[in-house]
Amino acid sequence: MQKIVVDDFDILVSGEDLAFAFEMENMPVASAFLLYDGRNCAILIVNNLTSYILTNIVPEVRQLLQTRNSMVIINQKEGEFLSGYDVEIRHVESIPFPDNLDDEMKETYRDLKLELNDPEFDALLAKIGILDDNQ
Repeated sequence: MQKIVVDDFDILVSGEDLAFAFEMENMPVASAFLLYDGRNCAILIVNNLTSYILTNIVPEVRQLLQTRNSMVIINQKEGEFLSGYDVEIRHVESIPFPDNLDDEMKETYRDLKLELNDPEFDALLAKIGILDDNQ
C-alpha cells in the first residue's frame, strides 16, 4: 500500500458537517474510510491501495472527529475543488504514528518567544504552562 503523509490540509466545519480538503491522487474512489484513535493523526484508506496519513489535527477538530461516524473528504488542487465523497470514520484503539503535536507547538512557541523578545508573551506562555522560564 502506498503511504502519503499529509501535513497541510484544510479543515471545513459548517454546523454538524466536517470535511478535510487536500490534494490527492486523481483516481476514482470505489471505497474509502478514515481510521481515527482520538489523537493528532488519522489515516484515510482509499481503494485499499493508498493511505493518506493526516497529521497535526488540532484539539478542537479531534473532539469533532470523536463524536462522528462519517465526514466528507474533498480532493482539491491549488484550492480548486475536484471531487468529494463521504467516508465512514472507524474509531480504533491506536494508530501507529507518533502524537507529536505538543512538541511541534512548543517549538513554534519557542521560535515566537525568540522572535518577539517580549516579557509579556514570555509570562503568558509560562502562565498557561507551555514553556517554563528555562526554555
